Amino acid sequence: MLRILSFLLSLAMLFFVTEARAGDDVFKRVNDSATLRCGYYVWNPYLMKDPNTGAMSGFYYDLVEELGRKLDLKIEWAEEINWSNLFAGFDTGRIDAFCTPLFVLPSYAKATDFTATIGFEPIHMFVRKDDARFDGNFAKIDAEDVTISVMDGEISQKIADQKFPKAKKLAAQSGSDTTIIAMNVVTKKADVLITNLMLGREFMNKNPDALKQLTDKPVKILPLALPVPADNYRLKRMLDIGLQELHDNGFTEGLADKHYKVREGFIAVAPASR
Repeated sequence: MLRILSFLLSLAMLFFVTEARAGDDVFKRVNDSATLRCGYYVWNPYLMKDPNTGAMSGFYYDLVEELGRKLDLKIEWAEEINWSNLFAGFDTGRIDAFCTPLFVLPSYAKATDFTATIGFEPIHMFVRKDDARFDGNFAKIDAEDVTISVMDGEISQKIADQKFPKAKKLAAQSGSDTTIIAMNVVTKKADVLITNLMLGREFMNKNPDALKQLTDKPVKILPLALPVPADNYRLKRMLDIGLQELHDNGFTEGLADKHYKVREGFIAVAPASR
């Protein structure tokens, strides 16, 4: 009996060691090459790519490049992500991490892990400037005669489906310019726009007679983080430590001051020493 137990224990230990080693494959490749191969998607104005030169810029470009410097890693912007198959680059080993963040959502949990939180974004609702139907009463949005303008498969649609299941959804193709979903409300194809605060406010500033922010209170506040392959603890931990340093030394907050035209559209992570 003791021999059987000893044998089973040895097998279990072998299994866990093997799993741990397999899970460190990406970390080893990154560490050995001193290069982090990034998947990314263009998310104007957060991550932009010049169509002529290929030069990249924006909040998340600056953040990830600084993260690379802190960790002595070269950042290789290796592959633009296809929204129809977000995590294919992990499966094929073409990329080591997403370097444009995603909102940390349960729907992604089976396919990816996430780094520590980079920051939080408040999501708001906007309506036509002359539309007073929903003032002070969000419950009226959840009705079959109301249409919400969203991006297909993205956070705006997830929030609309969760909070306003009875309302119709008018979904623009994923990755479309936010102007499209805003114009759906302006042209009365839809009644309510769900988007993050900065993009909504920027549209309002450019079109001052078109939309209004429904309320100062966000419909949701969501964490943003970089997706990394599941079961790669050492890679995740290395990136976490680097990100914490950027939070602690004020780099992340200073970068938000520089890039976020609507500063309250990004809520920074508090430094550990504060």
